[in-house]
Amino acid sequence: DASVSDVAGNLAEDMDNSLTLDSVPPAITLNTPADQALSEAEQDDVSLDGTSDAPDGTPVTVIFSDDDPNTDDVTATATVDNGTWSVSGVDISDLEDGVVTATAAVSDPAGNTSTSEVELTLDSLADVGITPPADTDLSEAEQQDFSLSGTTTDVEEGQPVTVVFSDDDPN
Repeated sequence: DASVSDVAGNLAEDMDNSLTLDSVPPAITLNTPADQALSEAEQDDVSLDGTSDAPDGTPVTVIFSDDDPNTDDVTATATVDNGTWSVSGVDISDLEDGVVTATAAVSDPAGNTSTSEVELTLDSLADVGITPPADTDLSEAEQQDFSLSGTTTDVEEGQPVTVVFSDDDPN
C-alpha cells in the first residue's frame, strides 16, 4: 500500500490503474516468388507479396539489400489490406549482381516488430555477342543452310541462346 498527501495533510484518493502488456509481434510472411532469378530486364520492375495478421492499414516496409556495404538499400512500402500486402514496380537496378535479400517488416502500436526474408539472385551482366559472317549476301541456297556463331559472357553453362533473324522490310 502507498499513500500520498499534500502539504496540508489531505490524502489523495486511491485509484485503480491497470496496464496491458503487449509483447506479441504481428505475424508476417514474405512469399517466395516462383522466379527468384532476376535478369537485367526484370530488375526495374520487381514485385513481392505476403501476408500479415496486423490490422488493415498497417504499413509494411520491404528492404532490398545486396552484399556490398557501399550500395544503398532499396526500400518499398506496402499496406496490410485484408491480411495481405504487396509491393510492385520496385527498381533494384542500383544493387550489385549476386544475392539480394528482401526483408519485409511490420510493427504493432506497442513497437513489436516481425520480419520475414527471401533471397533473390540479381544477374544483369549476361551478354551475347554474334560473330559477323564473312559473307553477308546470302544466296537462296545459302539461306537454307546458314551457320552463325558467337560468344556469351556471364551466362551459366547450358542456358539457351535465342537468335532472331529479321530484314529491313517492316511488313
